Amino acid sequence: MKRLSNFFVALALISLPIAIFSCKDEKDDETIGLTSLKLVLSGGKSYDFVLNQTANTAVNSQDSLPSNTPDALLQTATVQYTTTLGAELYYSGAKVETTTEIDFTGAVTLEVKKGSVNRTYTVSVVKATQDKSATEGEKLTSDVRLSGFPQKAIRYEVVYFNDKFYAAVVSYDATDDKSFYEIYSSVDGTQWTKVNTTPNSIGGVESRLVVFKDRLHLLSGGRFWGTDENGVPAEAVADWSGAIVPRIAAYRAWSSADGVSWESDTTGVDPAKFPRLTTTMNGFAYNTVVFKDQLWIYAGQAISYGQSQTTTHLFSSTDGKEWTNIITQLSIEGLTIPTLFPSSKAAFFVFKDKLYMLGGHSNFIGYDNVSSKVYSSEDGLVWTVESVETAIGKIYGASVVTDGDVLYLFGGETIDSEGTKTLSNKVYRSTNAIDWEEVSIASAYEARRNPSVAVVNNTAWVFGGIKSITSGNYGAPEKNDELLFDVWTKKIQ
Repeated sequence: MKRLSNFFVALALISLPIAIFSCKDEKDDETIGLTSLKLVLSGGKSYDFVLNQTANTAVNSQDSLPSNTPDALLQTATVQYTTTLGAELYYSGAKVETTTEIDFTGAVTLEVKKGSVNRTYTVSVVKATQDKSATEGEKLTSDVRLSGFPQKAIRYEVVYFNDKFYAAVVSYDATDDKSFYEIYSSVDGTQWTKVNTTPNSIGGVESRLVVFKDRLHLLSGGRFWGTDENGVPAEAVADWSGAIVPRIAAYRAWSSADGVSWESDTTGVDPAKFPRLTTTMNGFAYNTVVFKDQLWIYAGQAISYGQSQTTTHLFSSTDGKEWTNIITQLSIEGLTIPTLFPSSKAAFFVFKDKLYMLGGHSNFIGYDNVSSKVYSSEDGLVWTVESVETAIGKIYGASVVTDGDVLYLFGGETIDSEGTKTLSNKVYRSTNAIDWEEVSIASAYEARRNPSVAVVNNTAWVFGGIKSITSGNYGAPEKNDELLFDVWTKKIQ
């Protein structure tokens, strides 16, 4: 087990690529230059440039614009950038601000200056030569934080509800040690607006957002660090040694018919009906699905004596308020025996009137503890092993979605017999949850685990995920987690 005092102390930040330069100015021994550059179109869609520090060029060669992007958008584009320490960026003799409009319909010269030292870059924007979105997917933006999403977001979950995307977002400001638990909404998946909810602070780290019976439900989540906007401090307790360690003080759940007004789904409910692991132990990071007119939550993680633990519990509810603990059984050659499944980060999904689990890990993450199996159940009580192994291999942190006829799997982390972990940049397709084949995805699609995926009109919308390898034993949030904030679409066909 891993002490939470290590992995819940700080937060995931997006790291910027730092280039190493070898050239020197004749007048100075100091080297200056751009370290990152991003194109931002009106409305907030953004694309990353690749910097060539030898040729002093920047081209969005790995992140091309859609072929039908109008030139009018390029004429009023802006940039986000970072430079070497103390340097500044100039365009046409003026310092570049976040609001400086630059015409990128042709090649542009940008100049980096620091004192008497300067360096110029030729910057070019390219569009895709043809529309391959139907076969390779389409990147809509590289960073939603440039279009209304909170700058200091460290965890988020997205669903589609009432013709909008809704995101439950946790943000953290290390400067003031403040956390924010908020809801954002978007019509197009790229431009986001904060929802002024009642109450103003809902959710937590690894809360789960799910649509059930025409309501949004937000389940559980930890509040492990920072004081919230209402002045409520982080939840912690002294362990056996006297050290202060995080905890989940209470099971929390809310629901809403409009995404604005939220009701507590624990008020007036007998705590014995909460989806607790014990009478005092609350979970988080659940897997959630809707199956046979019930809301189901499976596994996840819990905190005991300041340590992260994986769980094996399965609960169901007809209203999202009162929950029943399901005692699962495994069917083997006509016999049923009590069983425990892979307990954390399995893909949990519904397909053709069956409930499925794929992959996941039990106990700490190791080769022998990561599953490659596929289980199914017609009632959530009795389960069958559909496949001992698939073409995907041992995996956890993958997301599976369906249009009703076909399954698509996005993201995840695999592990080999040497214990080497690898993030997946692959997308898999299946028509039976057993036989999986890799399908094409654009080369710019980055490897990730735990992406948030929603299906709208036979199209999968992939929102971010974590782009750093799991460093902890149990896959819990770590201080070095690096998040993605891009948005992709991929047709399910």
